[in-house]
Amino acid sequence: MDPPAEMAVFYPSDYYAFQTNARISNDRFPWRRRLLYFPITAARLGWPTWVGRTLHKIGSGPTIPNSLRMIVRPLRRNSPILDIGCATGRELFSMRSCGFESLLGVDPFLPKDIIKEKGIQILKLGVEEVQGSFDLIMLHHVFEHLQNPMEMLTRVKQLLSPSGQILIRIPLSDSKTALEYGEKWVQLDAPRHFFLHTRKSMEIAAEKSGLRIAKVQYDSEEFQFIGSELYLRTNMSLQEFYADYEANYKKHFQPNDEQKFRERAALLNIEQNGDQAGFCLLKQL
Repeated sequence: MDPPAEMAVFYPSDYYAFQTNARISNDRFPWRRRLLYFPITAARLGWPTWVGRTLHKIGSGPTIPNSLRMIVRPLRRNSPILDIGCATGRELFSMRSCGFESLLGVDPFLPKDIIKEKGIQILKLGVEEVQGSFDLIMLHHVFEHLQNPMEMLTRVKQLLSPSGQILIRIPLSDSKTALEYGEKWVQLDAPRHFFLHTRKSMEIAAEKSGLRIAKVQYDSEEFQFIGSELYLRTNMSLQEFYADYEANYKKHFQPNDEQKFRERAALLNIEQNGDQAGFCLLKQL
């Protein structure tokens, strides 16, 4: 079956990824990100920085996005970072709060450019329009949405600096939850998801593209059970469910279900059987 001719209709302005208010509040003291928050972030991630280790002992610092824990090579404060399919830029704003100063996000389905500021830009662009070289290129739950994922890997590799790394986060169709729920698995998400990958398929795709997988980290959440159980028990869409989450949750779930689902997801991640994971890719040696 051919994919729909016009995919934009499946990414309307009320699509959940476009609803997150990712903008950070005005920072009266931007020097803090440069002089304090980046060294603290680097220290927490185990990157070499004696200044960060000292500051970490005396300050709480920013919240570090989990995606930074999935990469294998340290970054500099001014390392060029690209987020493909960034939606409203939640990941990028989190990284900005950690002190990173060269951030670009692109998404062809955005209604318009979101921000053009020194240090961070979030633009309505396709990846084919991007120029430059990047130390980190991220695709957060984007790869499964692509009609030609191998073409994307080729393009991303062209944009990667010699020592750069790629982070691809995707759902996994060979996970325990996917196999358990079958057609009710929430991350099937047709027609937006064109390809449902496995760990093996990612290894094959990376090798064919001249890349190698340096790290895999499972990061599934309770959503895999809430969404799948919702489809199993009702005819309600996710959009309807989250439009009034509190009322709908009380109607279809028990009060302690969410905590149980969260604990179950954490255990599956430890077992490397969660329904999504992050893959850190490097150029082949």
